[in-house]
Amino acid sequence: MRHLRCLLAWVVLLPALGCSGNGDDDDDDDGAAENTVLHCSDDIDNDGDGHVDCDDQDCEIFAICVIPIDAAPPDAPIDAPIDAAPFTVDVTGQFLFGISLGFAPAPEATVRMIGDLAFTIGGAPVLDMSLQPLTIEEGTMVGDPIVANDVPVTTDGTFDADIEGNDVDGSAGPTGSDFSFTAVMHGQILGPDLLCGTLEGMVTEPSELALDGTTFAAIRITPGTIGGDLPTAVVACPD
Repeated sequence: MRHLRCLLAWVVLLPALGCSGNGDDDDDDDGAAENTVLHCSDDIDNDGDGHVDCDDQDCEIFAICVIPIDAAPPDAPIDAPIDAAPFTVDVTGQFLFGISLGFAPAPEATVRMIGDLAFTIGGAPVLDMSLQPLTIEEGTMVGDPIVANDVPVTTDGTFDADIEGNDVDGSAGPTGSDFSFTAVMHGQILGPDLLCGTLEGMVTEPSELALDGTTFAAIRITPGTIGGDLPTAVVACPD
């Protein structure tokens, strides 16, 4: 009788112990996919294909498998976007700059300059510019060049160059009077043969005039081209 009572108690306890008799475990995770950040960082081969975490091709879509967590900035989320590659379109060479002044937009008032550019490609690309004013009528060099060096270029090719001209010869401007200006050239490199953008700033002498609405473009030319051999200047970005 005592043995019968023990047997009955064992039968009653079996469901509570989770025994199913077939050896399966309801909590078994066999067949799980490696398709979440958690499963791709738990040191377990969740889908049983012989590859663990970032060694599994299904985990390649997550940033933790591109940039190791210990290499990321301390506060960066593990799914933070990867930094874009540095800009590499080389614009080293000679360009014809055309500038359409917002206060004198007529074609015959276009300011022209020969630009000698040097582009340094690397982890932090920079642009050096030497802009030589040209006479409006003949297109010959006049006065000193306007220089902007070590101008940072972003990953999409944009740049902001501080430029300043002091006592620029009047033959290079639309009024015929010597002039001075200070401006920021907001530009973008659109290809190896074209830059363009806008200018923001002021003509400071002989009178103050805002450069609002002023645009520019620069096209590559054969080094040494000058005067009547120069092409027609482009003065704005293409539509």
